[in-house]
Amino acid sequence: MEVTDVRRFFGLPQASSLVSCPASHKGPLHLLYLGRRHPLKGVGYLEEAVRGLDGVELRVVTDAVGEEKECAWEWCDALVLPTLSENFGLVVAEALERGKRVITTDGAPAWRGQPGVICVEGFRDGTDEARVRLLAEAIRRLGMR
Repeated sequence: MEVTDVRRFFGLPQASSLVSCPASHKGPLHLLYLGRRHPLKGVGYLEEAVRGLDGVELRVVTDAVGEEKECAWEWCDALVLPTLSENFGLVVAEALERGKRVITTDGAPAWRGQPGVICVEGFRDGTDEARVRLLAEAIRRLGMR
């Protein structure tokens, strides 16, 4: 098995120069969705899940590049990719490289079992209500770490 260092594809800093996201902090939990708005991406489920949670702020970023994108990464505590179907989820690699925690779903199976990743099982085949509930539960778990 060969492991590819994805930093070279993104021009990202070496892991030793990155600051890891703290496990807990005062103030709201800052969640970032970074990607396009499409029904398969599950953004609507995420927005609904966050509406019912106290102490959580969500930023949905769909078109940032350069400095604006870096500011979004600096702002967030964690990335959420609530996808119904994803080949790989490059944004997850970007988040992990920056020391961010990640919530994704069984729609992105490449990330299942990876350190720093909470994978929401049952999301892909769940009902709309179940998807919202499962995301809210994962966000609560993330906030407790």
